[in-house]
Amino acid sequence: MMILNLFRTREKNLMFTEIDWTRDDYRNTYRLSFDISRIKIRSSTRFILYVLQESRYVLLSESSEEIVGPKLQYVSHFPFAGKVVIR
Repeated sequence: MMILNLFRTREKNLMFTEIDWTRDDYRNTYRLSFDISRIKIRSSTRFILYVLQESRYVLLSESSEEIVGPKLQYVSHFPFAGKVVIR
């Protein structure tokens, strides 16, 4: 039996830690940015943010991402480790 993945999407995982966040003193928040200039972004591209809790990744349903030029940026009140899945 042969299974064809006709609608398979390529996923890209971007891992990060607490150290990767930069402090924004003006807004009293933390900012995380990724360079996505080499990734093809379409209207159907989804960005999914996961938080690392102990040894597993948990979906963070309320994420505030924005694309500024060739960078994907997240804003948070506290730094955390996790990953971003681009589908």
